[in-house]
Amino acid sequence: MVIGSIGRFVKQKDFELFVDVIAALRKRGYGVRGCLVGDGPEMTKVRARVSEHGLEGIIEFPGMVTETDKWFRYFDLYAITSSEEGLPVSLLEAMSYGLPVVAADVGAISSAIRSDGEGLTVPAGDKDCFVNAIAGLLDDSEQAARMGQRSRDRIVNEFSIEAISARYESAYLTILDQKTG
Repeated sequence: MVIGSIGRFVKQKDFELFVDVIAALRKRGYGVRGCLVGDGPEMTKVRARVSEHGLEGIIEFPGMVTETDKWFRYFDLYAITSSEEGLPVSLLEAMSYGLPVVAADVGAISSAIRSDGEGLTVPAGDKDCFVNAIAGLLDDSEQAARMGQRSRDRIVNEFSIEAISARYESAYLTILDQKTG
């Protein structure tokens, strides 16, 4: 199982926590691997944390990429360990690929991951909550698959170009009706 995340290596992304979560899962006996796609000023600190845990070769660092499709298809689960966010595009992308998601409950993340099984949100910075949430999905692959399907359906129904275009069209027609009516 590969747990992945994509983003700029900055303090707010808290990729050191991501590394700690992978280490804790492995200590519990889960044969997970990690993959952090991106680059940035915190890369040295994150790599040092990998070394502290002896996870060289377990957590991959492909660097900055322009085509993320390959990586979303490579991941089995998507994790966002950020301490601060708006609404991360990578979250919406992961959901569009049908990946089960565990994310810190910061910014607008909970507006994309609702409580009806489209993903799991946990308190920011809480390693144990992250580990328990991910372990639960690893232990119940059917739940993880249902979650991934619900998240994909949500993206198609609410965030796709077709869905957004239909909402714009409806808004324009409502305004036009009000002006001509």
